[in-house]
Amino acid sequence: MKTPLVSVLVAAYNSEDFIEDALQSVWDQTYKNYEIIVVNDGSTDTTASKLNQWKHRITIIEKENGGIASARNAGLAATKGNFIAILDADDVWLPTKLSEQMEYFRSHPAVSIVFSLAQNVLHKDLVHRNNISPKPFPIIAAHIPGNCMVRKNIFNQIGYFNESIILGEFAEWYGKALNANIKMGCVDSLLLLRRIHGNNIGIKEKKRFNDYLHILKRKIDAQKAPAESSD
Repeated sequence: MKTPLVSVLVAAYNSEDFIEDALQSVWDQTYKNYEIIVVNDGSTDTTASKLNQWKHRITIIEKENGGIASARNAGLAATKGNFIAILDADDVWLPTKLSEQMEYFRSHPAVSIVFSLAQNVLHKDLVHRNNISPKPFPIIAAHIPGNCMVRKNIFNQIGYFNESIILGEFAEWYGKALNANIKMGCVDSLLLLRRIHGNNIGIKEKKRFNDYLHILKRKIDAQKAPAESSD
């Protein structure tokens, strides 16, 4: 029996320092029936030329810069698989990521979204630049894009990512999945390393936090609305 096709979706913006490691972590997967779609979201560095080196192994979509949500949506529209796995261009998967999550889907047919354990790791340049002696971050069960795999039909059910949100688009989409009572699961294995570096901390994290607060308020309001209408 043929294994299902998994569409690996990578949104890249100025990812010249990280994209090769990210893609290599996909090529190293023990599960081999996948396609890789990389959306270059108007990068101004050498990301485009690096991607061109691997054009025989990946599908490349070039677009003007519009943010992570629009990049992921452009990639989603081009996917052929019935399962979608999201990988941020600066993160890496462990080799059994796809196989373990596909096995979870096989043994839990009612589940439509599967996560895994994840761990933050400091990028070596950040360590050297700030003279940090890195200590291991905890391994946690995280609900984030890079350790998520989704049955494609769920995007038809609850919609794509909200392109009006600068950061936190996944949290908003995840909230919609919760409100729609989409069944979820988690593989009890470390399958994602989320790399912390100079371009994804600081001011960007403050913007992310503000977006999360906004998303949380909207989710609370949505949950309150049915209760208020029944009074």
